[in-house]
Amino acid sequence: MKASTPHGARSSAATPHNVLDRFGFVLAVVTENALLELAQRLLALDDSIDWGPNPQLSVGEYNYGAFHILFPILVDGISKWLIKVPRNGVAGKWDAKSAEAMVSEALTMAYIYHTSRNQPGLRELPIPRVVAYSDTVTNSLSCAYIAISYIDGLPLHSVWYGHRLSPDKFDAATAPKRRSRTLEGLAEVQAQLGQYSYPRGGMLRFAPYPTVDGHTFVVGSPPPRLVEVGAARLPDQEEMLRVAVQANKPASSPANSGDKNRDSANKTNRQPKLLPLMLHRLLAARKGHGIAGASMLRGRSTWLGTGGHADVDEDRGLVSRIHSVPHQESGSMDGNTSSTTETDVIYYTWGPLSDTHAYFTRPLDLHPPTHPYQKGVHKLLRLLISWIPDTPSSETVNDRFVLAHPDLNMQNIIVAEDGTLLGLIDWDNVSAVPRALGNECYPSFLTRDWDPNVYSWVPAMEDDGYVLDPDSSLMWEDSPQSLREQRVLYLQMLSEMQKKTSPFTAFYRDLCQQSVVVENIFLAAYDPMSRIQIIQKVVSESWKAYEKSTGRDLTHLSSYKLYDLINNGEIEGSVLVELEKAFHELLKSVDG
Repeated sequence: MKASTPHGARSSAATPHNVLDRFGFVLAVVTENALLELAQRLLALDDSIDWGPNPQLSVGEYNYGAFHILFPILVDGISKWLIKVPRNGVAGKWDAKSAEAMVSEALTMAYIYHTSRNQPGLRELPIPRVVAYSDTVTNSLSCAYIAISYIDGLPLHSVWYGHRLSPDKFDAATAPKRRSRTLEGLAEVQAQLGQYSYPRGGMLRFAPYPTVDGHTFVVGSPPPRLVEVGAARLPDQEEMLRVAVQANKPASSPANSGDKNRDSANKTNRQPKLLPLMLHRLLAARKGHGIAGASMLRGRSTWLGTGGHADVDEDRGLVSRIHSVPHQESGSMDGNTSSTTETDVIYYTWGPLSDTHAYFTRPLDLHPPTHPYQKGVHKLLRLLISWIPDTPSSETVNDRFVLAHPDLNMQNIIVAEDGTLLGLIDWDNVSAVPRALGNECYPSFLTRDWDPNVYSWVPAMEDDGYVLDPDSSLMWEDSPQSLREQRVLYLQMLSEMQKKTSPFTAFYRDLCQQSVVVENIFLAAYDPMSRIQIIQKVVSESWKAYEKSTGRDLTHLSSYKLYDLINNGEIEGSVLVELEKAFHELLKSVDG
């Protein structure tokens, strides 16, 4: 079995150490014969296709991302299924929490697949069909897995920027039509997901299916029966960052060095620090459109690439920026020995909950700050969260949480060459989330300009003859003006689709418009590396909106000034009142 690179995943031929680091345990136990044996069972059960008299089964080249390796099963040379194995899905690494999350993912997908196909007049939601899964390593494959139908198509990134990446294949003049076609398909799907609403947020749990020799075959079984909404989990970005930085701290520091060495130690602590491989799995995915294969949260994962350094701001108690360096095949970076063993993902648990704001504050609750500067940051961020509008009382309480794709980014959107939406893949960590972050949100690739830490657009990208340097850290981006125009178009499309699928209220339209701000506020709470710059952006834009509305100029009260005032107890109540008004003015007028 060899590696291939569909849908933006990296080739193992180019980065063999990455494959072995991530999936060596899986590749050591999965055999081609075991995959073919499973395929024979799927062939006998899946009656959705007429296989012909003597179908020939084979195993294709495996694909991989950050967290899963996928083995294609071919029937008569055509990909029909993918066997998706998590990188910890082997004996000695698999645990009960991972099993619970896998079952929820598989059955939530099956639930959406079946229920969306029994509603006359509505589109069948384009998600993979789950045919089988195993939440145990005690099976013929010796791995936990989900078997899903294969969706043939292209990752959106290769079509959205097709006129840049493959100008001989994609005409620049037709790019707007391709993009509009994709946005229309996404708006239709997102509007339909609004029917999956719940009074509480969390992971969906279903009645158990019978198992056969460790395998659970969903094909041919009744649709999943929802039992309850339970606890869910998300990667703990702050804890992973803390572990990575701690692992790379020098043995000596000003606290334990003599006066003679203190100045030297202070200088050392202010120098960019090399961080271990775990942390650098974050950068490629969060700087790009998810095309590095990572998938964690709303398309701006922070599970990084392959080496680099961080700017450690000791005065403010934070890692202010991560820098990548070219991949090195050995375990040494810049002459310093560094472990190439990847640390397992660290998760935090949330829910079930009925308070929508508690979803935003959960990452902050887990990591109360000790540094004075960070205390001010947390307090201001919590204020912004408290001002986010909740579901109005005129709406039913059952509407507060809704199923949403957990990472609606380019690598998980499969399209045809003309931009027609074909499928949404990668439903890891799918759960019912607050509506403010749910199906009414913009796709995350339309809001990148509100996260300065990942947005890498430069004006030269608008020039027809501009060519990206393959060795640079830049990637194709849309301009701020283009993103605003696309958001306005998507908002119009979503509003029209919502009118067809459910009773329409202006509140749901407002949710979408506001999500460019609200989604990034959650990202600031979730991701410590984006926190400072997102808050700065939100505060700055709030004061601009307030000045435009009232004529009052309060832009001198920057986020940095507010941190200090709040933390020192020196901020006047009137300033907070003005800031809240400014924030709501921003929500009302953003992109207007």
